[in-house]
Amino acid sequence: MRIAVIGAGKIGSAVAKAFLDAGYQVTATRRKVEKLELLRRLGAEVTDDNRYACERADIIIVCVKPVDVEGVLNEVREEIKGKIVISMAASIKLSYLKKMVPEAYFVRVMPNLTVLVRESLV
Repeated sequence: MRIAVIGAGKIGSAVAKAFLDAGYQVTATRRKVEKLELLRRLGAEVTDDNRYACERADIIIVCVKPVDVEGVLNEVREEIKGKIVISMAASIKLSYLKKMVPEAYFVRVMPNLTVLVRESLV
């Protein structure tokens, strides 16, 4: 199973690392892809192309700031249809996500800082 982590900043990178440690194939994205060197060394595919990452993934985890969610979903609309999309964006309601891309299967989770040490509850 391939996981795409869209927005691999601090939280997104911790999530990507946890999936890598569990044996999943991970594609991680970030605008500044050079900041993903550690994930690359751990076995992740890294890219700045969200559409590419979503196209190849079975499950997509959106770890961008709430202000960026709409733009990201508009960008990857076609690639996420029929797929499970997990949103980690605080303050973005599930109903809003479903309205944006009704053909995707959205789940909303709230991470906290303990995700950085793999002690967060979902």
